[in-house]
Amino acid sequence: MQKKTFLFGSLLIIAGLICLSIPLFHEIQQLVKVNQLEAAMSQISYENHEEANDEEIDFEGSPLSEIYTVEVPSVRVKEYVKAETTEENLKIAATQIKPNQKPGEGNFAIAGHRGYRGDRLFGSLPDVEVGESIYLHDESKTYVYEVSQVKKVSPESIEVVEDISDHKIITLVTCTRDGKNRIVVQGHLKS
Repeated sequence: MQKKTFLFGSLLIIAGLICLSIPLFHEIQQLVKVNQLEAAMSQISYENHEEANDEEIDFEGSPLSEIYTVEVPSVRVKEYVKAETTEENLKIAATQIKPNQKPGEGNFAIAGHRGYRGDRLFGSLPDVEVGESIYLHDESKTYVYEVSQVKKVSPESIEVVEDISDHKIITLVTCTRDGKNRIVVQGHLKS
């Protein structure tokens, strides 16, 4: 009987350790992918231009032609923005919600998951306050937006990513902790 109790207790401890290690495993996996992405991004620089072929390559519409970083310093958010929203891309970076977006034109909409901890990906986005700054960096320019609203909406509220005539805005979207609603942070272009 004592042997069965010991075995059962040991199995419970092992099961508990496995359950506790799952978020850590996902976080490490995400960190490795982000490091790989950073390494790839660092190779795209002027110093590496001589290694490129002399062939004319059309990058129009290619993910390489739209490399962005979104930054919200007040809540320590700084994430790469990939061109296409896929589940795989969302695991490692923020993504553009709409195809063919251009910063400083219309509503530049970005989606990002919340991490297992508050400071991962868009986890701290709900803490953004009106008046704070959002920076969108591309290869040659930084677009500065001022936060004009932070709100919770239902997943069906797609109007938050639609363009508004004569408005140049950015929209950052993430889910609430329970995943039932969305947190939306919008800002207007300052410069």
